Amino acid sequence: MKPIRTWIVIADGVRCRVVTNDGPGRGIEPRPDLDFRSEQRRLRDIMSDRPGRATGVVGKGRHAVAYSSDPVREDERIFARSLVDLLEAESAANAFDRLVLIAPPQTMGDLRSMLPKRLQDLVSKEITKDLTKLPIPRLEEHLRRSLLV
Repeated sequence: MKPIRTWIVIADGVRCRVVTNDGPGRGIEPRPDLDFRSEQRRLRDIMSDRPGRATGVVGKGRHAVAYSSDPVREDERIFARSLVDLLEAESAANAFDRLVLIAPPQTMGDLRSMLPKRLQDLVSKEITKDLTKLPIPRLEEHLRRSLLV
């Protein structure tokens, strides 16, 4: 009988690690080729330029125009989109049979909203925690308790 290949995706807004499991009792195997992070930009670098100026409707003066979005949050959404794109490509290549997603609440929400139906059907469990910085032995211990790997 062919083992069920599970990809465990551990992500936050700027980092992603993928570990694999080939069935109960087999533990987890890190995938170094799927351990990556986005180019994390600091808010002061993103917003280094002065905001634009506009003339007011009332009066003669000009005033600064406020930013319309949070640039750091936008970077996190872009990172989540790139992660979903990667998962779609790997799913099309039959690299895994099911997915486990582990991410903090905000990132988990981004992933849920971006996952296509085909990938949503492969998600067997979601854990809403930030485990990206956990070393592999502690991660395996944690997953063994919650996933029976």
